[in-house]
Amino acid sequence: MAYFPMFLDINGADCLIVGGGQVALRKVKVLKDFGARLFVVAPVICNDIRLMSQELKDVFVFERQAVDEDFCNKILVVAATDDKEINHRISRKAKELNIPVNAVDQTEDCTFIFPSYHREKNVVAAYSSGGNSPVITQYLRDEGKKTLTDFVGDMAEFMGELRPYIKEHTDSESVRKNIYREIFELGMKNKRLPDKIQIEEILEKWKE
Repeated sequence: MAYFPMFLDINGADCLIVGGGQVALRKVKVLKDFGARLFVVAPVICNDIRLMSQELKDVFVFERQAVDEDFCNKILVVAATDDKEINHRISRKAKELNIPVNAVDQTEDCTFIFPSYHREKNVVAAYSSGGNSPVITQYLRDEGKKTLTDFVGDMAEFMGELRPYIKEHTDSESVRKNIYREIFELGMKNKRLPDKIQIEEILEKWKE
């Protein structure tokens, strides 16, 4: 089955992870990379997660079994225990509450999956094989790194900062698209951010 690709803003949002081992740790790292507030619940929690909760704000640990109250106000749930039946129960509860849920290595209990991804600042490329082949998604991620470099991330931030100025000085959406494309292509060609003079030259060109 092909999954619908949707990028979700979880910065500052409350997420529940049930499980305290190495699998849970991997999910903690991924979600924290995107700014989530994480609530990790398990009878036993590994030292790495404990350290993260001490060093980072917005990572909270609770050494006990998960209870219904843990699901309140969560935007997504991850079932990451080593017990398939517990993961299934966590998934069923999340589904009852219409909360997106991922049960690790139990596709039938998932309403979303974690794709293989590569990130450079605000630019994110994600890959999924519908759960069929992690080897394929890892290959695509590694190949994508050749194109999605740290400079592309720099260019994305730069272009975002330019948007208000470009919008202020142009009236047509189609013209703006051409301006953005030319600025991006110039930056990628020279491997440096275009300067103010170059930006003004491109603007003048497309105003004519």
